[in-house]
Amino acid sequence: MNDKYILGWASALKPEQMLDIVQRTYWKMLANGTNGLSTTDRSTLLNIANNCPYEGGPAVYKARALYRLYDREIVFLDDCSSNQPMQAHLIGSNVQQAEQVKSRVEDEKITELQVWPNPADGMLHLQILHLNGAVYVRNTFGQTVLSIPVAGNELSTSLSTSKWPTGLYLITAMDENGQIQVEKKVVIIH
Repeated sequence: MNDKYILGWASALKPEQMLDIVQRTYWKMLANGTNGLSTTDRSTLLNIANNCPYEGGPAVYKARALYRLYDREIVFLDDCSSNQPMQAHLIGSNVQQAEQVKSRVEDEKITELQVWPNPADGMLHLQILHLNGAVYVRNTFGQTVLSIPVAGNELSTSLSTSKWPTGLYLITAMDENGQIQVEKKVVIIH
């Protein structure tokens, strides 16, 4: 498949196809540097980077990393709640808006949970803010695979998933009263 024909259609591609395109672009960057990328290459990377990581898999994160080598001012949001491809937001043009969001999150103490990469193969990274309670990892049978207490409002850790069976897992952040604050799904592959 020629990259120029999929421009704007990255969300319709299978994750394996997106990964193949990102890998080819990576090799082109190694050979020629970021200046060696054509406008089509950059647009294709941006299109893949704007996908929901849960649907696009590792290709989305790799495309984001490569595109940030070209444009360090860009921020990608992991809001997968809409059916539309995610939009990239430029820091330079949205500094005030970003500060307002950051201020609102700090004022309201909204629990934030970040999990990456997704899907995970070997290592899974968790970062949680604004939580006193625990983080639970459960498999599709509802069995608790791991329980991590969170004290002091913050946790950043890396977990080895090499002994976990391949499958879908639910990561739940609960406060000290047992109320679910946030949940994320993660796929473990080997």
